[in-house]
Amino acid sequence: MYRTVISELVRYSKSSDTGPCVSILLPLHQTLPQRNKNPLSLKRALNEAKVQLKKYPSTETQVITKELDRLAKEIDFKKTDQALGIFVGKKFSRLIDFPFQITQKVVVDNSFETRDLTYGIQYLTDYWVLTLNPKAVRLFKAQGHSLHEILEDPFPIEYQEQYQYPDRQKPRISGDYQREESQIKDERRLQFLRHVNKLASPYFKQDPLPIAIMGIKDLQVLFSKIFDYDAQVVKRLYGDFKNWSVQKIAKAAWEQIQDHVYQSTDQLLEEIRESKGKRAYLYGIEAVWRVAQEGRGDKLIVEKDYQAPAYADPQTGKLYFNLTYTTGLLKKVDAVDDVIELIRDKHGEIVFMENGKLEEYEHIAVKTRY
Repeated sequence: MYRTVISELVRYSKSSDTGPCVSILLPLHQTLPQRNKNPLSLKRALNEAKVQLKKYPSTETQVITKELDRLAKEIDFKKTDQALGIFVGKKFSRLIDFPFQITQKVVVDNSFETRDLTYGIQYLTDYWVLTLNPKAVRLFKAQGHSLHEILEDPFPIEYQEQYQYPDRQKPRISGDYQREESQIKDERRLQFLRHVNKLASPYFKQDPLPIAIMGIKDLQVLFSKIFDYDAQVVKRLYGDFKNWSVQKIAKAAWEQIQDHVYQSTDQLLEEIRESKGKRAYLYGIEAVWRVAQEGRGDKLIVEKDYQAPAYADPQTGKLYFNLTYTTGLLKKVDAVDDVIELIRDKHGEIVFMENGKLEEYEHIAVKTRY
């Protein structure tokens, strides 16, 4: 969803005659009595946006002001998530929920603030969940904490016993009925898992996302030996989940995937440390801005809430930092959002770190293409 919204916002910002673009990012209280403060927080944010709009001609802002008020009346704070995003232009408006906390921002500029939406793509990562049970296997497509069960043939895959076990009443030479039954059960279980691998593999091939597997440990160990896409498995959760609701499975799987995301960013941080001095990575907002503008940014790594004020040349768009003489230049509250857009436009990757993780790299770094 966030990718679609970002595309819409960027496309509108780059169209002709857009006028000012208003972005309001508003964190919300979730519990009473603090939740009663949300309407007042929204009112203050709207007033702040209207003050910023005064620097533009009234002919451009009247429509925007009316649309802001209209959207505000539509918000039901009993149904909102952890934060709101309000994006309004002369010919565009969008209201977005965020299932994670954000920093409050009210920005009126010539483009929309898309950082929190971009962060949402990383935070609400897409993945598969496969639950292994001796009697049935279920498959889910997930985004963040939201799970959608695949309910099309052949899923869920149910185990059907078709083998007649030895009759314990009949005399046998060996008399080892228990061992024979155990061997038969193991072979039948392996056949079932091969069947699961065959039916599930097309989903993982078509959409090669990370996979979380939940199920009994010995079943998972057996499955990992024959599973064609075992390299995509990033998390395993052991236990019997056959009677779990979709909501409980979603919560457990999401906790595991979040842990995987944090581990991935820690590994990236170690990679940056090891490459220090080799110019594979450059850091600091000025160096990163230059690389992004030149189209050489392969991967941008930035702290989630890091902001870098700058001044823009209205003629060339060039940004200047740490200036004392700013006559004729336009102040930008945050140049980081511009860097994100530049990297994204050149099909670079964007990775967010938790605040403070990149302190020794001035809060922002970029991996160069050449």
